[in-house]
Amino acid sequence: MDKFDSNAADTLVSRILEELSANPEAKWKLFNALLSDEMKQLPSRVSKLQDDVDELKEDVGELKEDVGELKDDVGELKDDVQELKTDMAEVKTDLAEVKTDMVEVKADMAEAKRDIRELKNSNAEMKGQNLEFKLGVRAKAYVCQWLSLRNPVVLSSYVDHLEQELDAAVEKAKREGRISGRQETRIIETDVILRAKLRSDGSPVCVAVEASYTIDANDINRVKESADALHIVTGLAAIPVAAGYIVSDQTERYAEELGVEICLVSS
Repeated sequence: MDKFDSNAADTLVSRILEELSANPEAKWKLFNALLSDEMKQLPSRVSKLQDDVDELKEDVGELKEDVGELKDDVGELKDDVQELKTDMAEVKTDLAEVKTDMVEVKADMAEAKRDIRELKNSNAEMKGQNLEFKLGVRAKAYVCQWLSLRNPVVLSSYVDHLEQELDAAVEKAKREGRISGRQETRIIETDVILRAKLRSDGSPVCVAVEASYTIDANDINRVKESADALHIVTGLAAIPVAAGYIVSDQTERYAEELGVEICLVSS
């Protein structure tokens, strides 16, 4: 093998370069001849890579913008959540106040209802007392007209104590054991006691009257006991009468069963 001559090589290279300068097309042909296929594709690959890098940069830029917007959205969301928490706390406070107010309102309503009931009871009691007073003053007119009686005499009323003769008869009956202490008390506490005669045959009778704004079963029972005790004391037929402004159908039926007369008085 011949020894490599560097001078000759330099001369050859110089001649090739001169020829390539004079003939640019030859330069590209030589370039294509010397480069491998992979090297020839390198510029296009680099260009494509650059495009990919540029696209990636754009994507990263867009991603950064999206991340920035997301951060802003998250920040707004946090603010909204905080406002919501604040609103919920206020709502809970308002609800607690409303519940407290409702409890107070219910208590006030209950108290008002109690007051109304007391007023109604008081009004009924006053009307009942007024009725007792009216009957004491006008018992003859009310009861005698209702029962068709004549020659009435008031033996006891709201405004008058037991008439002396009746008082003595009650004491005698109690002393002889014909009536009990309860029956004696019942006669004394009877609102109105009359002695009269029946218009039909002139027979003498006693009339026991219990007055109440609203006639109930208790009034019926009391006046029945009064009439029964008076019959024992006087020996006369005794008519029980419950007088008032209002009576229910049930109470009226109960009075009929016990033989108690109902006398409704106009207010």
